[in-house]
Amino acid sequence: MFNSFNIDLRIEEKIQKFALRFSVASQLKFKKKYKLEGVQAVLNCFDDLEMMLDFFTEALSFKDNNNPVTDGAEFYDILVNNGYCGQEDFTKLVLQIASSSGIVKQNQGEKVAEAISNTYNAMFDSFSIDEEAEKELESTTDEGSEYKDAKKVKSFRTEENADS
Repeated sequence: MFNSFNIDLRIEEKIQKFALRFSVASQLKFKKKYKLEGVQAVLNCFDDLEMMLDFFTEALSFKDNNNPVTDGAEFYDILVNNGYCGQEDFTKLVLQIASSSGIVKQNQGEKVAEAISNTYNAMFDSFSIDEEAEKELESTTDEGSEYKDAKKVKSFRTEENADS
């Protein structure tokens, strides 16, 4: 029996079980390829897509695994199809795998994930216009037409991204 992070994901209407572990052999591969080890390798996955995909490939490919998929890019797409979205979701998953692999303690991973979540929420909240400012903007422009046009473009782009 081995320690791993276990997750059930839907692939073509069938639930598949995955076990992920970033083994010592995988950590040594990362050290050789990226010149990073342990916690440094994990933390760098957050901002480097290629590194994250390699991390997933390694975590899916540990000895004696029964994973239906072992390619990190394919696994990433499966995650997206199962509702994973944004830096927060992928960061949390990487940290859960790292915790199950003995790289970080569970509470340490949770603290890092929470700090990253708070940072991203604060960043995106700063982009929002509060309702009071929105009303003021509508009343100060030519009957709000410029603002409303800009809002339509933003809404369209959001809907367009949702369709992708």
